[in-house]
Amino acid sequence: MFHTLSLFKNVKKKQNFQTDEDGRALIDISIEDKSEVLSPYHVDKMQVINGDFAEMLDNVVKAIPPKQSIHLKLHCKNLTNKEKETFALATKRYYENKLTNTQLLFKRYMLIVAISIALSVFFFVALWLTEFLDFHWLVFEIVDICAWVFLWEAIDILAYECVSVRLERRRINNLCKCKISYK
Repeated sequence: MFHTLSLFKNVKKKQNFQTDEDGRALIDISIEDKSEVLSPYHVDKMQVINGDFAEMLDNVVKAIPPKQSIHLKLHCKNLTNKEKETFALATKRYYENKLTNTQLLFKRYMLIVAISIALSVFFFVALWLTEFLDFHWLVFEIVDICAWVFLWEAIDILAYECVSVRLERRRINNLCKCKISYK
């Protein structure tokens, strides 16, 4: 087992992305058909990027550490300045909406954690009362299981779900603040 751990220790982290002159992760994207980038749907006359384009960006960004800022370099023929501005705004809007959804999910998880901890404390107090008042052993066991289930649920959400949501929120935030240039 220790031999396997030492193998991981000796592995050097290889950077799988290029950086620009400012140290941002450089993502070069070639666009064949500019009409495929923007979504055909508008909300309040505000455009966002197409879901396929966003999915491709999300997959590329997963290989970049969450603390690394991002520079998108788009290669597309015959883009006007207005289209360039529209692409940049649509990208930022899409990821701002996604960031809002991620923040709401994080708040929802925090609410569930708070409720689970409160219920766990309630059941631990009930557990103490069942022991103090000498209830039947079955009631004691049921209350004991409920107390531990709610406590472990809160720990599970904090240790696993919230960590992944925080990482996703950082990546999305980097895409909201990314530099976009054109070639």
